[in-house]
Amino acid sequence: MNITRHFFVFIFLVLVLTACSDNNYKGENYVSYDSMDELALQVLESIKTKDDKKLLHLLDNQAITLDALFAANTITANQLKARLQTPQGQKQLEQEQLSQKMKIQSFLTAGLDNQIKTPLSQLKMTGFEVSSNKPYAENSPAWQQEYNVVLDDQTGNYYHYKITVIQWEQKFHLIEAAGFLDKQ
Repeated sequence: MNITRHFFVFIFLVLVLTACSDNNYKGENYVSYDSMDELALQVLESIKTKDDKKLLHLLDNQAITLDALFAANTITANQLKARLQTPQGQKQLEQEQLSQKMKIQSFLTAGLDNQIKTPLSQLKMTGFEVSSNKPYAENSPAWQQEYNVVLDDQTGNYYHYKITVIQWEQKFHLIEAAGFLDKQ
């Protein structure tokens, strides 16, 4: 009986240590890039070709947002984790994903033509600016960064396209993209 008790205590400790470790990063489950340059160029290519499927694929990083949250070990993160595991939390996540998909499709099919009058093939990226850099959650090993990708339409007009990225394990993962360009 005593051996069984020790075995269960051992298993419990292994599970706790595994859950608290920094190894929540599962790179094979995410769409990632080694540099922001690579990621920003993929975003630009999606805009230039109005390829909503490609941009939505770049945004297919719901798993990393959950894994980064689960890597944080705070009261707030634990409360959010518990909420996300309820049917209401799952429904909210699904609604957010649908909203993001509709926003991107609207932007690339109709909104973009109303914002830029020059051929999209002329768009060039002149760089990107970090507008925010903070931990994804308290005590999380992942960082949430907001960038403005600066685009030039070759006629003297510049635009910012706002994206949100999680940087974790020296990889960049797109988690949100704007539904419009901000003319400068």
